[in-house]
Amino acid sequence: MNRACVTSTSAHSEARGFSLLELLVAMAMALILVAGAARLFNSALTGSFTTTQRAEMQEDVRAAQNLMARDISLAGSGLPNGGVGLPNGGSGNPVYGCDGTQCYLPASATGPSGMTFPLFPPGPPSPTARLYYIMPGPQKGPTINGIASDIITVAYTDNVFLLNQYTVTVNNAQATSITFTATPTPTPMPSPSPTPVQAVNDPSVGLQPGDLVFFQNASVNAIGEVTTLASSTATTFTVNFASTDQLHMNQPTATGGDMTALVGAPSVSATRIWLVSYYLNVLANGTPRLMRQVNGQTPVPVAENIVGLNFTYDTYDDTGQLRVALADAGASLGTSPNMIRKVNISMTARSAAKGISGYQGLNLVTEISARNMSFKNRYQ
Repeated sequence: MNRACVTSTSAHSEARGFSLLELLVAMAMALILVAGAARLFNSALTGSFTTTQRAEMQEDVRAAQNLMARDISLAGSGLPNGGVGLPNGGSGNPVYGCDGTQCYLPASATGPSGMTFPLFPPGPPSPTARLYYIMPGPQKGPTINGIASDIITVAYTDNVFLLNQYTVTVNNAQATSITFTATPTPTPMPSPSPTPVQAVNDPSVGLQPGDLVFFQNASVNAIGEVTTLASSTATTFTVNFASTDQLHMNQPTATGGDMTALVGAPSVSATRIWLVSYYLNVLANGTPRLMRQVNGQTPVPVAENIVGLNFTYDTYDDTGQLRVALADAGASLGTSPNMIRKVNISMTARSAAKGISGYQGLNLVTEISARNMSFKNRYQ
């Protein structure tokens, strides 16, 4: 009897539940484990978010710099040594950074009015506007995060649309109307066959309003801005270069450097020029972006969330000695843009969204050699 009672009491004791203290300890340990797991998970998400944003920034900045590097490396290709003189003594200096409706450069409290071309020579007796291969714009862009951004503009000839396959006829004394006539294909065709003539009004590669055309022969250089494509046949295309152009390239009343010098000039050839500007602008919602404008066309965005764009320039004299490496290419010291040999780009990107600690930043620096400006003919 006593043994049975003892056995029953022991079994009852072994079957009892957890005490309140044991439950509290177990819950505390479980909470610690859950909190640790949540922290690890949050750290993994933050790390993944940070890595993804940084990869996106690097991809955007490198793509933008690659496009910029291509344009800068081609600066001056196909243009005469020293650049091209522009109209002078007319209605005003030619400008860039505008399209058919408005101007975008430079950044100004009173609104952009277009960038004037550098003058050559920079002082008396008679400076005239000149299109150089590379034209710096130090601190001409918007100020972002307290730092003024820069502008750069480069010029080179188009080697895709072969406008030089056409003969040029000036239709009036003001040179505001030009007819391009396709050169007849030889019969029989030589081997290899010549490149087929591309239509001047081809929607993909042909001329568009706002394009710049460089006309030249042995003694005449002039640049005009296309205003309208007036008429065409199978082999001829008439293009207008009216004096109402936004960039003020067409100035029949100018005393020099204008297209009227083409009237009666023999063997004039034509080539389209790419005049390319890179600059920053800020949208109404505060998003900064890198823009690219070509000729007098509407600018297009290259990359968003670019908060810094700055350039310095290495310039060399005719003996190959380094003269100056300044943001304005030495213009403050009277150095010509023709002495630029290398462009140093500093571009800063900001992440598209804020993280736990705010926006991420990324700065990439690269150097671009202006190869067409480095050549010097020592065997004349």
